[in-house]
Amino acid sequence: MILLIHRLRFLFLNIPEQAGMVQPIVTSSKEPANSNARRTEKRSILFQVKRLLKRIQKIYVLQNKPNEEKQIALIYYNHPPGKELLGASYLNVVPNSLYSILERMKSEGYNVGDNPPTEEDVFEKVSNYGLNMASGHLKR
Repeated sequence: MILLIHRLRFLFLNIPEQAGMVQPIVTSSKEPANSNARRTEKRSILFQVKRLLKRIQKIYVLQNKPNEEKQIALIYYNHPPGKELLGASYLNVVPNSLYSILERMKSEGYNVGDNPPTEEDVFEKVSNYGLNMASGHLKR
């Protein structure tokens, strides 16, 4: 029974990440109360609570920092993988989406450079310089 409970914990941690809630922090758990295995009690995991508080502080600092001072990394997923699939004539999603994101960031005060790229520039840079994990970039 205890082995099953431990396996279920992983399941409950995995589901939030699949829903986009990344990096969950477990701050408490149900543990057997004393010697009575049928009764459980919720116990704090102190080091995880401290970790959560540090994360909250960092998020607060980031939210109050002016946009032009923030450093942003854009990560895109292309599925199925392959550079030749980025710009299908009927579905030019990755370059168009990245261009739209850059335009919105510029309008909200983010520093996207003196000459932000055009849609064609974004497509060219993603096609020629973007990492393609299916092509063995992980081994480099």
